[in-house]
Amino acid sequence: MPEVRIERAASKDLKRIGPGPERNRIVAGLRRLAEDAPNLDIKTIAGAVPGWFRLRIGEYRICYYRARHDGPDGPTTIYAVERIVPCGAFDAAAVSLPGQR
Repeated sequence: MPEVRIERAASKDLKRIGPGPERNRIVAGLRRLAEDAPNLDIKTIAGAVPGWFRLRIGEYRICYYRARHDGPDGPTTIYAVERIVPCGAFDAAAVSLPGQR
């Protein structure tokens, strides 16, 4: 089963959102991502280094990349979440992703 890893910046973003329905929706969306659920609103990030994706959940955008880890139990897919931002802040967040400078 794939694993979702929340990076430091994304963890701070999630704390800024605070408790409530938006945060619950985001957490549920991340769980669905880990389950490889169909019908998620996922697109590649235009102009980004290949491998970066954005997941839309309501008014928020989740920036992540997909990696493969070969562990003792076989290969595992890891979704590393780098940022969780409101839709209006997405472009600035996408430019600041690792490998974009």
